[in-house]
Amino acid sequence: MKFTSYYLDSPIQKGRVFDVFEPYAGTEKKDFAVFLVHGGGWRAGSRDVHHIKMDELCRRGYFCASTDYRLNAKDAFEQLSDIREAYDKFIEVLKEHGIENPRIAVYGGSFYPPHKGHKLLAENLSRFCGADRVVIIPTAMSPFKDKS
Repeated sequence: MKFTSYYLDSPIQKGRVFDVFEPYAGTEKKDFAVFLVHGGGWRAGSRDVHHIKMDELCRRGYFCASTDYRLNAKDAFEQLSDIREAYDKFIEVLKEHGIENPRIAVYGGSFYPPHKGHKLLAENLSRFCGADRVVIIPTAMSPFKDKS
């Protein structure tokens, strides 16, 4: 499994980094990419939780990115800004690889059970992003809920 980490700051600031996995050599590269954001309720988690999934997607020809965000930010707006900046840099990386107008699926989180907000997100991904298909995979048990 090979990937490149991109840091958004110099000097490096913890949490402002994302990893990019490229399609395996010999696979047909897709014009559709995947951008993953880890769950954790804005308080915990790490981008590497997605590495195994990303490796499998790369075997199928997809470019993938997984981002961290500052867990110590003053609010969720700073964290969303971290995610947006990583997303924009991911688009630059895709362009460097000759993908000028990529279609990108973005998803992440730790949720269970799915609710109307997840349905709305899926509908909007399909409608506004031209996604051929939207798949929602809820966690079997959120790490932030009592297991009893």
